[in-house]
Amino acid sequence: MEEVWKDCPGWELFYEVSSQGQVRSKKRPVPTKFGITTRGGKLLKRLSHSTGYLCVNLTGGGVRKQELIHRLVLNAFCGTAPDKHQACHNNGIRSDCRLENLRWDSVVANHADKHKHGTAQIGSNNSYAKLNEEQAKIVKYSGRPLKELASEFGVSFGCVDKIRYGHSWKHI
Repeated sequence: MEEVWKDCPGWELFYEVSSQGQVRSKKRPVPTKFGITTRGGKLLKRLSHSTGYLCVNLTGGGVRKQELIHRLVLNAFCGTAPDKHQACHNNGIRSDCRLENLRWDSVVANHADKHKHGTAQIGSNNSYAKLNEEQAKIVKYSGRPLKELASEFGVSFGCVDKIRYGHSWKHI
């Protein structure tokens, strides 16, 4: 697919985004104490956000902001998100910011994608999980006393109680 460049919405004077998920600064004259010089025209370094999405730092007009690349691509090529819609990655790879991999869709569709791709933050994939899948199954199905299981796995009574009665680890 041919790479197409468009202005970054909200940053039209300073940046462009491509259909391949690249962001570059625009060539523009900049006054300095030595006269006018040309700056820009360079690809920006893509950074990995703590969430796993790619982002860039944009600066212009006295403002500096970190923007998620997938949202820049969708805003430039598809317009702003319809009400209550999110940016969705068709293949589930957060670092794939190509236009062909992105779409605006509902929260429900985005969560369905996460389950389909195996990227949903449930069970062991959740960074706050205190147990693994096998331990959670033991808690849920063994019939052993909850106090005993909590002590064995080094977690609180409330943790095992929520698993046993379906308030957490609902997918097992």
